[in-house]
Amino acid sequence: MLAQKSPDFGPNLAFFWLSQLAVLALALPFRPRPAVVAGAALALAAYLGTFAAWLALHPKSAGLIWLGYLASLPGAAVGAIVAAILLRDRLQYSAVVASCIASGLALVGVLINQTFVCMTAMSCFSNGP
Repeated sequence: MLAQKSPDFGPNLAFFWLSQLAVLALALPFRPRPAVVAGAALALAAYLGTFAAWLALHPKSAGLIWLGYLASLPGAAVGAIVAAILLRDRLQYSAVVASCIASGLALVGVLINQTFVCMTAMSCFSNGP
């Protein structure tokens, strides 16, 4: 569970969602379309859910594993910024298409960043379920 009902609920909620809000805020100076922000937000939510599922399958890795999550967010920020720049003036794309492109770019950024984190700072695949 990501934010269990306990005295730590508030700090956990802030950790999970404010870090994503910071990623989205980094794209705002590039004046993204609302669909780009929505697509990046959906990608970030999917990444958080996937990361939580991975952690549930590897309960012995719970220590500082969330630092790996934070270390992957710059990739999402780069993907969201690239989407904002590419799609800012391309109004021929519908909101759904622009959102899908932004989601894809943010997820590609996370994937590239997570690959580097797993290869250097973390041992992501060392202890199986």
